[in-house]
This record gives sequence, C-alpha cells and structure tokens, in this order.
Amino acid sequence: MKKLYFSLILTAFLGLSLASTASAEISADVDIQRYGARNLTKNESVYSQNIKVVDGDELEFSVNVKNITSEQGRGAVLYVYLPTGFPLDSNSIYIDGTRTGGNVSNGLFLGHINAGVQKDVIFKTRINGLFNGYAAVQALVAGENFNTDSQYVSVTKSGSETGTTVNGF
Repeated sequence: MKKLYFSLILTAFLGLSLASTASAEISADVDIQRYGARNLTKNESVYSQNIKVVDGDELEFSVNVKNITSEQGRGAVLYVYLPTGFPLDSNSIYIDGTRTGGNVSNGLFLGHINAGVQKDVIFKTRINGLFNGYAAVQALVAGENFNTDSQYVSVTKSGSETGTTVNGF
C-alpha cells in the first residue's frame, strides 16, 4: 500500500513538474513602433523621446504598439513605469480613442492583436515636486506568444541638466 501511495505521489509530482516546464511558442512579433511624450503646458504638438519639464507641467504620453507579423499576438499587456513625481491621471487613459481608465504601471490589457493591427495608447501625468530631476520612463509590451519589447522617454527637470549621468543607454 505504501509503495502504491508513493508511486501516485511521484507520478503526480512528475506530471505537474513536466507540465509546468512547457513554454509558449513565439509565433508573433508585437513591437512598440512609437513612444514619446509632449509637454501640454508648453503647447508642444510633437511627441519626443527627450523632454524638459518644470514642476506643474502636464505631459501627455503616446505609445503605438503594432503586430508586424502574420500571426495573432495573444494577450498583449502594456506597462509604463512612472517614477516618483509623475502621478497618473487615471481618467486620461485612452486605447484607440476610447477612454478606459486603469493604471499603466499595473498593466493595460490590450488583448489579442491581429496581424498588421496596431493599438494606440495615450495618457497624461503632471510633474510634481517629488520628481528628482531625471527619469527614463519605460514602456514595455508583453504577451503570451511574442517576446517583450520596450522603449524609453527621457525626462529632465529644467535646471538639473548639469551633472546628470545616465548609465545603460
């Protein structure tokens, strides 16, 4: 009886461990095609990957995610890591022109993205006094059957440019 019980436990363990080692096949390529920010307080009309700000400035970020293959990209989620001093206006989040709400730092579910289709995400934040002078704001898209892709927007507080060292770029 003990041997049978041990065999069942071992089989169950091996079965679970074998099942957990399976990984999704990479069959699609979903990339961030464009990522930038513009300073609405300064009436900037062009999105840039390098932006200067002062406390109180309102920024609008725009991210364009596109499936550039013939396979559907499944379960796409967009993450934007907003640093301290960049409080999100959760009522400003739009996906393809539809206001969604939510939190970009926790991930915005974009769903399945068909071949050749793109998703446009826009959101706003206002710089406050907690921003320490420089930030590389990362946007990252991840999904079930494609590799992650990420890009950065550099934000510098005016007057803090001297002595700023950025490693890893």
